[in-house]
Amino acid sequence: MQQSLRAGPPVKKKMAVWKKVLLWIAGFIAFVVGLALFATSDLQNLADSHLAALRSGNIEAAYGQTSPEFKQATPLEAYKKFVDAYPVLTKHTAFSFDSRSFENNTGQVTGHLTDGSSKLAKVEFQMIKIEDKWTIQGFNLKAPEK
Repeated sequence: MQQSLRAGPPVKKKMAVWKKVLLWIAGFIAFVVGLALFATSDLQNLADSHLAALRSGNIEAAYGQTSPEFKQATPLEAYKKFVDAYPVLTKHTAFSFDSRSFENNTGQVTGHLTDGSSKLAKVEFQMIKIEDKWTIQGFNLKAPEK
């Protein structure tokens, strides 16, 4: 009598229900965080672009990124004087973001201007969306928190 042993198809272990639920929750959280970062990326890009223009000395380009209301309240010459009065706007080497948010057509970006090793100033940008384009409504400079 001859016997043969053959292995059948491998038995697949099923994932526990609680693991599936945990994976779904983690996936949902990752999706929400990704969506929030994507939705506010235009705000961050505008702040980056504005500060890069100031850093390169192109004050007119930076001024061009401001809202009509800002331009009405602050003529270009007054803006140039403001930038000259705060050399941190042109001497920083990086901008590190702390937060960014928006609601309807207004947004805010906060962070720190740095020289690579230390925080030079805290900056808060207020932004407004006009005809599907974000513009700078204003910004505040503050001493860095210690």
